[in-house]
Amino acid sequence: MIDYSFAGIFAIVYGFFIAFAGEKIIDFLMLRKRYDLTFPDDIYIRGKNRKSFLFILGAFSSFFMILLLEPLTLVFALIFASCLILVTRTDMEQYMIFDLTLLPYFVLAFPAIFFLNLPLKSHIIAAAALFLIMFFFAVISRGGIGGGDVKLLALIGLWMGPDLALLTFASGAFFGGVFSIILLLTKRREKGGYFAYGPFFTISALIILTVVGFQG
Repeated sequence: MIDYSFAGIFAIVYGFFIAFAGEKIIDFLMLRKRYDLTFPDDIYIRGKNRKSFLFILGAFSSFFMILLLEPLTLVFALIFASCLILVTRTDMEQYMIFDLTLLPYFVLAFPAIFFLNLPLKSHIIAAAALFLIMFFFAVISRGGIGGGDVKLLALIGLWMGPDLALLTFASGAFFGGVFSIILLLTKRREKGGYFAYGPFFTISALIILTVVGFQG
């Protein structure tokens, strides 16, 4: 059994790595796409406390991963977790999920599937199914759900397999919907206004990934 002190030290190291590397990556992405951002004039204001957020989310999730997951599963879970953490933050700040964040993880999913001996066909089907489901919701929402959300759910399907990905979709949609209704009722969001659904999917995926790992 993994020692709690070792898990704590590991989590701190991983948290610092995510905080500092994530800060650099997000700065690069924001500046590269500055004029496509939702809030281009508020980059630094909305980025306040970013490093602390990345550290806490990275350290907290990795602490439980190292306690609950097998070593090989842990390696790939930490890799995929880094994507989920970055997407959570960029979507919170600018309501954007960058293609350059997702693309490397689409590639890395295939070594993960191979080394973890996961069923490739079912993972590809899960990715395709969630892509189509999210594409449908993106069309009928008329901008409420963006292309980044569509690609994010496809990526979650590819990494996590059909059952866990559908659970992620259901929980993210439910809690995102509840939160959106609360904002509307409290008049903190106007009908048709911007709303970031991505973090509800990424946090749901991160929790499931931390507890379960990947679908075999």
